[in-house]
Amino acid sequence: MLKRRTANAVLCTNLSQHLQTADYVIALAADGTVAGKGSFDHVIASGQDAIHNLVGSTGPNNGLDNEKSTTPASIADIDIPTPHDRHTSSEDQRDTKDGARSMGDASVFRFYCRKIGAIPMLAFAGFGIMFGFTYNCPTIWLKFWGEDVVSTNPAHSTSFYVGLYALFQCLALGSLITEAILGLVVIIRLSGANLHRDTLRAVFAAPLRYFTVTDTGVLTNLFSQDMTLIDGELPQALTNTSLQVWVGLGSAAVIASSSPFVMISYPFIAAIIYGIQRFYLRTSRQLRLLDLEAKAPLYTNFIDTIRGVVTFRAFGWTDEATRLNSSLVDTSQRPEYLLSMVQRWLSFVLGIVVALIAVLVVTLSTQLRSNAGFAGASMVSIMSFGRTLANLVEKYTLLETSIGAVVRLRSFSENTPRENLAGDVVFPPASWPEKALVEIKGVSASYRYHDDLTLNENRSNTASDYANLALQNLTLTIEPGQKVAVCGRTGSGKSSLVLLLLRLLDPLPSCFGDIFIDGLSLYTIDRATLRQRVIAVPQDPVFFPDGVSFRINLDPFTIATDEECQAVLETVRLWGLISEQGGLGASMNADTLSIGQKQLFSLARAVLRKRVRMREFLASAGIEYVDTARSLVDKDDIELQPTSNTLRESNFGGLLILDEFSSSVDVETEKQMQQILWSEFKSYSILMISHRLDMVINFDRVVVLDSGKVVEQGIPQDLVQKEGSWFKHLWTIGREQ
Repeated sequence: MLKRRTANAVLCTNLSQHLQTADYVIALAADGTVAGKGSFDHVIASGQDAIHNLVGSTGPNNGLDNEKSTTPASIADIDIPTPHDRHTSSEDQRDTKDGARSMGDASVFRFYCRKIGAIPMLAFAGFGIMFGFTYNCPTIWLKFWGEDVVSTNPAHSTSFYVGLYALFQCLALGSLITEAILGLVVIIRLSGANLHRDTLRAVFAAPLRYFTVTDTGVLTNLFSQDMTLIDGELPQALTNTSLQVWVGLGSAAVIASSSPFVMISYPFIAAIIYGIQRFYLRTSRQLRLLDLEAKAPLYTNFIDTIRGVVTFRAFGWTDEATRLNSSLVDTSQRPEYLLSMVQRWLSFVLGIVVALIAVLVVTLSTQLRSNAGFAGASMVSIMSFGRTLANLVEKYTLLETSIGAVVRLRSFSENTPRENLAGDVVFPPASWPEKALVEIKGVSASYRYHDDLTLNENRSNTASDYANLALQNLTLTIEPGQKVAVCGRTGSGKSSLVLLLLRLLDPLPSCFGDIFIDGLSLYTIDRATLRQRVIAVPQDPVFFPDGVSFRINLDPFTIATDEECQAVLETVRLWGLISEQGGLGASMNADTLSIGQKQLFSLARAVLRKRVRMREFLASAGIEYVDTARSLVDKDDIELQPTSNTLRESNFGGLLILDEFSSSVDVETEKQMQQILWSEFKSYSILMISHRLDMVINFDRVVVLDSGKVVEQGIPQDLVQKEGSWFKHLWTIGREQ
């Protein structure tokens, strides 16, 4: 295709099978210099060691005496588990949305207050009451001051009234500042931290299948848009609502002081205000939630664009990507625009209500007999009372719409399924698994929710029953110390098998099967303990953020000594690179490592875990494990024979799972990793997922998966020579590639 398009193509690879089709080959040495360049034949004829190491797998012997070919290439891409249909439970979604949009859900406010704490909320209410009192008290104080001044015999001096007036104002200012600090600092910190923690814990505790049916943008929206509201708009609305409530109550008391008959109008005013806010909230609350939800597709598009920006540019898709982004932005802004419109409507209606209240209060105060001083005080309060009521409704409705973020976070925390089940209560002995006898008996699994899939033991299940299964009635046994390789095309279920053994994927409850390791059912063992005891090496290593030391990246739980860490890095030949950057304590930047070096680092983690586990096991038996010499010294008998040591070490087993752990390394590094594998994990049972079939040829057994089922298993050397063999077919495809 590239030749037909007359396109220039640059391929960076450590796989030699593509070199013969290239017009020009540039071979790089380990130090980054050019070791050779030219046509493939010219580069081979140059005789450089680096070049022969690169193409060494093209030799006649690659693990089979009767085969003469190049090293088989990867037969497929990475086996990434993908759900057949991306959905969530419609019933759960309906319950969540109905709860989020319900009117007057006081439980949400109680939940929010619990996240803040009782003492901060009591202090918040106390200073709010204090502000409402001290804010309105000067108006009444002016009435007493004025009456005393015009009297023939003043009871107090002017300085007395001025001093107390100033005191009230200072107390009002101080309580306002304290209320603002509590609302905008303390409440933000407590509520934000607690809600973020609960949401993050729900994410950590969710099963893998939840993430296969949930868009990344939905989760991103929770931690961005919703948390932004909780850390900004919501506490501001809560603070303003509290202040307006207490100020409004104080103003109402001052106005009523001019004539008790004014209080007759208060129930009617309250009914009008309540009706307006209720009518408004029916729409505004839903618009706010729609505004939050409309951001999820936009965030998903942001993430997809960042991941695929190179592809967009290479294929000239930037204009289409820009149009899609603009369309999503427009869609996400529609609820915000409509919300602004209904807010303007609220302001207009409240303005009319304020005018009516002013006319009513003025009429009652002037036409009915009342104390002149209190009437004057009420006139002063009337000027701000209407605006206070309007602000109260606006801030309260803003509080109600902002509380939707709390509803969504609470719903997520409470309704997200949990990975840990009630039966995960078994904690195996410290030495488990000692032999690592793995028995998988008739297990089926799916990435869809289990409620959607059911297998019936009393009837013949049809093809539709298995349409969404990642694994189908899988039966497999791995003997202690046996090295088993699993291969198959993309989507055959290889990675699903790894996830199943690590309990990242659970079998269907109706599959009538089980998994045992050394006689213990895998589905009664505590998940954290299982993942701690089983050593796994992924294809894509994960590292801590930049700035964390090499030591912590290698040994996150700090269970090994510095000497053990250095010895392991020397074993995988990374110590020279790390020592040049400052040693174990130096800050690590994962971008400075190549993909192959990252995989070596991941293998070093596995070796370190194995050595530490062995040291702890032998220490419990009174035997000291000397890591630097990798030998055993009995504390009671220094002259312990090596044969006895070997027996003890051979009795110490475990389970190692490898998922394409050498997919990005060159031939020489791959051989080095194999040597480490055979020497360090000699007594371990090994399950390895691999597309590079030259690595599996020396394994004890190979298992071929297709559509989630075991279609073939046997000795690799025998299967590759068997006509009609699935394994030979994959081997042939690798050679042709």
